[in-house]
Amino acid sequence: MNKRIFVSLGILSVMFFGLSAQDIIVTRDSKKIEAKVTEVNRDDVKYKVFTNQEGPTYTLPKSDIASIVYQNGQVDTFETPASAPSTPAQTAAAAPRSAGVAPTPEIRGPHRKNFYAGVYVNPLSIAVLNGASLGAELTFARKFIVEPYLRFPTTSLYFVLEEDAESGLGFGMSAKFFTGGRYGGFYVGPNVECNLLDFEDVFLFLGVNLGYKFQFSSGFYMRAGASLGTQIEIDYETLPWGNLEFCFGFAF
Repeated sequence: MNKRIFVSLGILSVMFFGLSAQDIIVTRDSKKIEAKVTEVNRDDVKYKVFTNQEGPTYTLPKSDIASIVYQNGQVDTFETPASAPSTPAQTAAAAPRSAGVAPTPEIRGPHRKNFYAGVYVNPLSIAVLNGASLGAELTFARKFIVEPYLRFPTTSLYFVLEEDAESGLGFGMSAKFFTGGRYGGFYVGPNVECNLLDFEDVFLFLGVNLGYKFQFSSGFYMRAGASLGTQIEIDYETLPWGNLEFCFGFAF
């Protein structure tokens, strides 16, 4: 009788110690894996599932493991891996975007800035009635252009061919919405211009300026478009009025 009791106790002890002779892998999300750890390497841990030790070997990165409790009670803990230093490109991508306008990496040169200025000359008007112009562009948020300019009406062929060529000077202002892209974009907006001829005759132009602007990474740009509207003379007589433009400019 006593012999049978001792044998039974021995079998139970073997079963108990056999079942408890396992390693516990604790992952960083608090999951526990009953395993038999076979290798602990620099970057990973290899193990077999405790209930299937004849099965495949699994690999788990150390970065996913919080600790390992071995069958003998020893505990290995693993530090949280330090974050790799960010590259300049990652830093730029993660940087908060400025309010109102998102960065546009495709645009290069001065045109990529939220604000830039430029100067231009429009020689095409020499061949038509209005005369050449010289102006500046102030671009805000890469989308809105304010453009003051000077007009030289007596430089046009019309006045040059006249025997009694008049002297004159004009001033204009245009505000435009600009679609803006890598190679340029369309623009449209109101245009007001006042011309003083021979210091006597005053002409006021009210219209719309529209066209396309080509821009390059060097800062150089070209603009092709037209102004269409109404000319108001000093005696309030109104006439249809228009002007073509082909400008060359430089932004900075």
